[in-house]
Amino acid sequence: KPVPKFEIFVYSPRVEGVHLRFGNVARGGLRWSDREEDFRTEVLGLVKAQQVKNS
Repeated sequence: KPVPKFEIFVYSPRVEGVHLRFGNVARGGLRWSDREEDFRTEVLGLVKAQQVKNS
């Protein structure tokens, strides 16, 4: 099971987020999600798919 090298959580009263990185350098941007309870799972799935695509 791949585990991110870096996992940065962002929280404020108006927004929550997570930035997952598998390497020292990351490309990408922000993504809006309506999945309040499991947005980390959604992001992890996207990161894993990108890892496969770039391999």
